[in-house]
Amino acid sequence: LVGSHFFINDAENMILFAVQTEEDNLDIYQSAVDPVDNSWSTPHPILGDVNSEYNDDNPYLSHDGKFLYFSSDRPESIGGYDVFKVAIDESTGLWGKPINMGFPINTIDDEVNFQLNEDNISGFLSSDRLHGQGGYDIYYFHEQGKVLASGSVYNNETKELLKGARVD
Repeated sequence: LVGSHFFINDAENMILFAVQTEEDNLDIYQSAVDPVDNSWSTPHPILGDVNSEYNDDNPYLSHDGKFLYFSSDRPESIGGYDVFKVAIDESTGLWGKPINMGFPINTIDDEVNFQLNEDNISGFLSSDRLHGQGGYDIYYFHEQGKVLASGSVYNNETKELLKGARVD
């Protein structure tokens, strides 16, 4: 097996990596430590719906092990390589259907090497976006949600209430 772009989970008992297949595309493989004799298993394709006839690369496992993130150039991509997210079915051990993470994580360019911080709402990825510094640049992201607030808006100079004001 010729592999690249590997990831080791937080417990250091599983390795995920991309392998060039006979069909000349990349698939994600895994090897895990046997808890009895502490040996590594023979690498095999991950189970479920992740691997495709396209290039599936750059695996990253969430800190809780419930989600796999990877980059792929499959037809559901916005651009070249996009980041996809897939959940594991804990009862079967199979990975489900990958979902494109959409914009703003993905663009018309390539997004690879996705990684979450331990807070699970921020992280980093690499991309060759148009207005970058050149080649692949590292981008930081942070999930933003909407915050509902209520109150009143006043004119700063006259202190009069501004009726019907909208704050975005």
